[in-house]
Amino acid sequence: MLLGEHEFVMYGYSRFDKLFALTFNSSTAFFVFMSGFMFFWIYYRRGFQFGAFLKGKFRNLFRPYFLIATIFSVLHIIYGTYTGRIADWHSGVENNLERFLAVTWTYWSFWYMPFITVVFIMSPVYLRFIKYRLGLQIFLIIFGIFVSSSIGRYDVNAFHSCAYFSVYYIFGIFCAQHYERIKNFSVKFWIALLELYLMAILLASAFCFYNYGAMSFQSSWGVLIKDFTPIFKLPECLLLLWVAEKLANLSEVLKKILPIMGKYSFAIFFLHNFFIAIFEEVAFWAGMEHPLQNTAWIYPVGFTVTIFVCGICILLAKFLKDKIGANSRVYIGV
Repeated sequence: MLLGEHEFVMYGYSRFDKLFALTFNSSTAFFVFMSGFMFFWIYYRRGFQFGAFLKGKFRNLFRPYFLIATIFSVLHIIYGTYTGRIADWHSGVENNLERFLAVTWTYWSFWYMPFITVVFIMSPVYLRFIKYRLGLQIFLIIFGIFVSSSIGRYDVNAFHSCAYFSVYYIFGIFCAQHYERIKNFSVKFWIALLELYLMAILLASAFCFYNYGAMSFQSSWGVLIKDFTPIFKLPECLLLLWVAEKLANLSEVLKKILPIMGKYSFAIFFLHNFFIAIFEEVAFWAGMEHPLQNTAWIYPVGFTVTIFVCGICILLAKFLKDKIGANSRVYIGV
């Protein structure tokens, strides 16, 4: 989803195409949700050790991030922007140097790393959430939705992002902690949840406006809700978890593919930026900015390129891992 969002932005889908934007925009929410899910499922269940946890994250995530970010930083210095023309698609910050200094965000999705670093450092806080009773957990999730909707999204500040995205992280923890109960919900529950989700995105597409990665709403009497996204993204996370579980049990092929995608998820996260940079540059020098915007080809081409880039990233990551062994973690995080 995250890779798909970046590919569609590159090819030029209109962010005012609200129904599509409501599904794909803020795909980071799924990444944060699954990070929270894995925090409980892997680290907490096997005995959480804070020092070992941070050491592992530094080895597998921060080292490849620093390496790849350095490459884009050099390009930043040489060209004065990220590369020849990389679009400043977050219009809230025009000064690239300011953004670079603020979060070491050297290219596209790299803003995520300073933010998730703050989340990992705050792990003891999330451990307390696990120990709370069910009612208090649900209350904190609802409160988190209120906080996210009130402050809105602002990727430039890692601490702001932590406040905004924490609701997805604790919701992931919640779903992992109560997974056995959740996966046994009746079909009627999932149908009802899907209906509510579809109703929410239809209402949002009718009454909200796009605003910096969020769907905002301002009433006629001036009340502004900065972001309705968490209200329908949390159910979407839960629905995707259920769909993934059902697909894994439905097909032996998918049962093999899904774990592979999970294994190489951070390698895909790091490597897909290079492909976007290449495609962006080719489009720029060919005089084609957002070449497929407002055409019928945008969706089939966008989905095809997303699958292609995802596959190439996995194959490249596997190739590097086979060639350099455990040292591949330094370069691609896997």
